[in-house]
Amino acid sequence: MSTELGSKLAAPDMAGAWLREQILAHLTTPKTWEHDRNAYVSASTVYRCQRALKYSQTRDAAEWAGNGFTVRGDTMEEWLCKVFARIEREFRVIQQQDIWFTAIGDRQETLRDEALRISATPDGFMRLGDTGEVVYLEIKSIDPRVVLNDPKPAHVAQCQFGMELCHRLDHSKPQRALLIYVDASDYADITIFEIPRDPVVARELLRRAQLTHAARTYRDLPAEGLAAGGAECSDCALRDECTAERAATIGALDPDKPAMAADLLDELDDLARDRVTAAITEAEAKRSKEALGDRIRNILEEHGTSVAQTPGYKIRYSVTKGRESFDREAAEADGLDLSPYLRRGNGFPRLTVTENKD
Repeated sequence: MSTELGSKLAAPDMAGAWLREQILAHLTTPKTWEHDRNAYVSASTVYRCQRALKYSQTRDAAEWAGNGFTVRGDTMEEWLCKVFARIEREFRVIQQQDIWFTAIGDRQETLRDEALRISATPDGFMRLGDTGEVVYLEIKSIDPRVVLNDPKPAHVAQCQFGMELCHRLDHSKPQRALLIYVDASDYADITIFEIPRDPVVARELLRRAQLTHAARTYRDLPAEGLAAGGAECSDCALRDECTAERAATIGALDPDKPAMAADLLDELDDLARDRVTAAITEAEAKRSKEALGDRIRNILEEHGTSVAQTPGYKIRYSVTKGRESFDREAAEADGLDLSPYLRRGNGFPRLTVTENKD
């Protein structure tokens, strides 16, 4: 057996860097599916930006090899399925109550409507034998920093889409779903939302799926992520293209069009007032965050420590490496002509709202 690897990793810092690279490369085991997922709109993708979804369907599925969030979810689901088994044993064997969990863990099944080319893979079903009710289960691992006052809209849509597919296939007739959030840092921190089936919402989601399939290319669909503020656009391959397209659309708008109708002006006035109020609240929250951070830093410095472990948090005070910067003025002062290397980025939408002072 070759000894080249051992010699290579003997160098300082090489072993850790190599192992990290290998862990990331082997982080997930490629899943195999009985169907071509790119040919379907699934419950987990139906709420995505339609343009991004259509684009993803045209790409080679092999380009995506999973990520840490996927592993986190799979690991948590595997653990929760073992908990379901203990619950079932407790109630069926000891308490003689007819309840069981089906299609969970490695027994999950993908439901497909071939006519509409839609699919869903529920995380399981909870079946209540005395009433015959089947409850749809959707499991999500959640970042501990997220405040869950309400379920995430995309996850609600996933439940609604999955329940609708169950009805269409006569697989089961769930009238409600349980959306289960498990804190990724504390598996005992569980929040469950009950999602009643809503056929109206389901029909709208089916319409979205049909529009996605009907589009010839992704450019025929709206850039919903950008229109919604761009939060989901940060790692999208279409971000620059969509931004440039929207900037061109904004540039073509006519600032001198006739005045709007009174009802539209009233609506805009309400929206602008709410936006200004939200901006004030955001600024106050930022100031509060900085003040709290200063107090934490002061306490650590006074006690001569850079690390603290509280009952609820790990606190670390450290120095990051400074960012490298380019001193343009110094370069030009030295006679360097930088103009051949300058590139202007795409314009981007900017909305300005200021209050009338008169």
